[in-house]
Amino acid sequence: MGYVSCLSVGTVLNDICLIKRGATGLFMSLGIGVCMGIQGGVICYDTLVATNEMLKRTKLINLYWEGFLAVASGAAAGCSFYDGRNENLIGVAISTSLLPPAVNFGLLVPHAFKTTDDNFYVYPTIISLSTTLLHIVLIYLITNPRIIWLL
Repeated sequence: MGYVSCLSVGTVLNDICLIKRGATGLFMSLGIGVCMGIQGGVICYDTLVATNEMLKRTKLINLYWEGFLAVASGAAAGCSFYDGRNENLIGVAISTSLLPPAVNFGLLVPHAFKTTDDNFYVYPTIISLSTTLLHIVLIYLITNPRIIWLL
């Protein structure tokens, strides 16, 4: 949440340093999560089976609900950030949780490339990545101060 908000505020203020800090932190943290997921997926390839919970969050209809969650959480984060009530950000950050779909994407990547049974894991892998990117884009747009004033 902090990196996405940093990126959003830096964009509005045209502060290149703030934009770089937000983008670097966002890509580093997501990169670490995805790499750890891929590493876990490669190490445990023979024993790791996608659970129902992992696959339940990778259905196309969930992108709609995840988008709704990202908009609501981003609005709450933006309002609390600009009101100076940062204690609310903890709950908002937990509810948006960008990391689980990124790690889920990482865990499913080795299966998507190595599986032979009609690419069963390719679709859930793409949906996990889409969920992460959707969260980032929507939270970026909603925490943007110019859009907050429209709400």
